[in-house]
Amino acid sequence: MDIDAATNLWVLQATLQVGMKAEYGRLRPLLTDAYLRQVSGQSGLSGQSFEAGTTVRQLLELPINQEADQLKTRETNAARWALAVNQHLSVNWPTEAVRLPQPFAANAARWKAVAPGLWQSQSHSPSSGGRTMVLSLTLRNNATTGLALGEFELIALGTGAGDIRFDCRWPVGERALAQHPSSTVTWVCQAINPPSEGHPAFDQVAQQLSGMTAVQLRLVPSDFDDASSEEQTLLRVMSTGKAQQRLNEFIARNSTCIRWGDCQSRPANGVGSIAGPELRAERAARREAEPVERTTLERLVGIGVIVLSIGIYVPLANRFGNGKVAIGLWLIILAFASMTQSGSMPSLSDGAGLMWPVVWLITWTAVILLPMLPSLLLYALHRRFFGEESKPN
Repeated sequence: MDIDAATNLWVLQATLQVGMKAEYGRLRPLLTDAYLRQVSGQSGLSGQSFEAGTTVRQLLELPINQEADQLKTRETNAARWALAVNQHLSVNWPTEAVRLPQPFAANAARWKAVAPGLWQSQSHSPSSGGRTMVLSLTLRNNATTGLALGEFELIALGTGAGDIRFDCRWPVGERALAQHPSSTVTWVCQAINPPSEGHPAFDQVAQQLSGMTAVQLRLVPSDFDDASSEEQTLLRVMSTGKAQQRLNEFIARNSTCIRWGDCQSRPANGVGSIAGPELRAERAARREAEPVERTTLERLVGIGVIVLSIGIYVPLANRFGNGKVAIGLWLIILAFASMTQSGSMPSLSDGAGLMWPVVWLITWTAVILLPMLPSLLLYALHRRFFGEESKPN
């Protein structure tokens, strides 16, 4: 069975979710290349599929450099993408009248339908900016995988009036979406310096731009022009396959380390160490190279929290009793810790096996005892400076 390279793109979002920015930067060119190869009719990433059960440890061990040298000799992503969309997106010409798109419908009296899906402005005011022709263009995705075309330029080549260029965008009020295989999407295209109605070949142009006679169209996309547009395109492509489902399953499987932000430093799902010695050494060196910033503001915030805690605890202890307030504080912290921990408690499905009861006991012992520390500290400080139960009569 063929592997859908669009589905494999879930791995990119997974690496970002667990804070693996370096791995994301190394994986993205490889997975993008695999996707572009597939939409060009070539094989994907060495025939490899990344399943939903993938763990953080397995992500870190992916052979992400094995094809790096091959990428340097290929065409740019933008050129390959342009070839792919022109190969797989075909026009579904309308066979009957089409409604004038928004926002032009608000001034429908200014527009004349010259062919199904094609309108010519009857206003020649400067505010029109030379855009006096509107084309409703429906594109069908004939590829076997999803495509995500953003705003693009359309060139109608060799019409009766020469080449005519259009700016094509999503209809106003609609969000850019990807196209599943065999699906259609309608764009609103505004011509740049189109021929006037008085042009000798205007009727021929109208027939060509409504599919009544043959015309060659070229799409000029901008989706892979820079890193930002490439990322947005890949995100939209993810929505066409099973990528989002696999990403959700990965997040659920690794929810504990994602929540605590330490996926790269502790075992994933109770199975061994996530990173091998070389990767751990590399990250340790990176951390040492990055200066630890302890700003004055951070210190002031820390001192402020301590002063505020003491300032609140002392009056309450004086009023209700040191012991009662200490116990109450412990119970409040315990309740908060229990709520935050309950969704990430170890379970048999995490792979702990026979050790599960021990892991469960250790985890809950920590949850119960650790909140005692601030309560005991405040209790001891109050007893030292204000007496054991400085409660007024």
